[in-house]
This record gives sequence, C-alpha cells and structure tokens, in this order.
Amino acid sequence: LRSVQTEEQSIDDMAFTNDCNWLYTKGDATLMRRDVADPTSFHVVLQGPMQKSAFAPSVLRVALSGREGEISIHRLLTGSEELRLQGPGDRLRDIALSANATWLAASGAFQGPAARIWHVPDGQLLTTFAGSDGARRLEFSPDEKLLVGTGHHDGLTLWDLESLSVRDSIVAGYVDDVGYAPDGRHLVWGEFGQYPLQFYNVESGARSAAHGTLPPVSPNVVEFSRGGSMIAV
Repeated sequence: LRSVQTEEQSIDDMAFTNDCNWLYTKGDATLMRRDVADPTSFHVVLQGPMQKSAFAPSVLRVALSGREGEISIHRLLTGSEELRLQGPGDRLRDIALSANATWLAASGAFQGPAARIWHVPDGQLLTTFAGSDGARRLEFSPDEKLLVGTGHHDGLTLWDLESLSVRDSIVAGYVDDVGYAPDGRHLVWGEFGQYPLQFYNVESGARSAAHGTLPPVSPNVVEFSRGGSMIAV
C-alpha cells in the first residue's frame, strides 16, 4: 500500500489501466496519469472544467462532461478528443461509457430524459429512454447489452439495448451506487434498510440481500474486485 499527497484539491473519480501499471485520476479541472510504481510521478493528460466522468480502461478511453451539458470522449494516452456531442440538457446527472467504448449514456437533470444513448464510433444517437427525471446513476453491463439506471425514489430500471425496451423495473429505496459483477450475471446496489446490500440475478430476476455486519445505511460506492469474488462498499 502507498499513500501520496496529490496536487489536486479534490479527486472525484479514478481508474486503473487493465495492467495496473497506471492510475488515472480526475479532479474538478485536471485529468492526470500516475505511475503506480511511483505515484509521485505524474503526467497531466487534460486540463479544463470537468464535471462527470466515465472510464473505459480496456480501450483507454474516458468520457467527460463539461459546461452546458457537452460531453467529449478522449484517448487516455494522449488526451486527444475523438468525439463531442450535446447531452440531454444543460446540466447532467450522470454519464456512462460501456466497456469497449461502444456506447455512451447520459441523463439530464430534473426534467429527464431518464437516459439517452449514442453509438460512439459514429456519434449517432441510438435511442432516448423516457422518464420524468434523469437517472441518478447509469451503468452498462460488461457485455454492453444492458444499461441500468437508478432513480430518486422509484428503484432501478434495466434497459435492453438490443430490443431498446425496458427489461425489468426493480423496486428499491434510495440507491447511491449500483454495479455489475464482472461476469455480468448479477447487479449489486446499496440502499437504506435492514440489509443494505442487494443482489439481483440478471438472468432469472431473483433478488437477495446480504445478511452481514453492514450498517443500515446506503453505501456510497459499490465496487467489485476484478475476479468478482469480493465487493468493496
């Protein structure tokens, strides 16, 4: 384990490359690349106003939202911009980039839509999933076939990108974060309640809850280990 004082005033997102040689950190106005072997060694990849971010480390891409709802996709190695488009509204709740950077999703604040999805290689809009409010969190499945979104009080919605339809609506309380297991077979999220960690089988629709020593509060972050055998909250 290493601890290092960073130059950024705050870091709100980060991602390792697949080989774990590099760590990318994103702050309010800076995207940096750090050498894992020597975290004090860093390179500034991008500078400028950055709000939301979504990484696709396997293909070394990152999506960033800026002022007035614009979204851009950049190469992590060079910072060069590959795509720029206008999100659904001047303010965005969340953005998501699929594992191979095939799809980009964004949700608008306050007045929706729930999610809008683009095909990244050509920048074309695929579809807009309607909703009275934009999803608070968006996450693509590892195989890029599903998108899950969390609302404020109406649980989770699972959208099928092949049929462009709602696959399931999942009743849940207030959800802070949601994640797919690496094999894509399970969704896990945290919510307020006696058993805050919830598991959902994507194939069968079966649901279960963790009966451990977790406190009855909503975990702010849910993260799987690379093999999927452990969950950090």
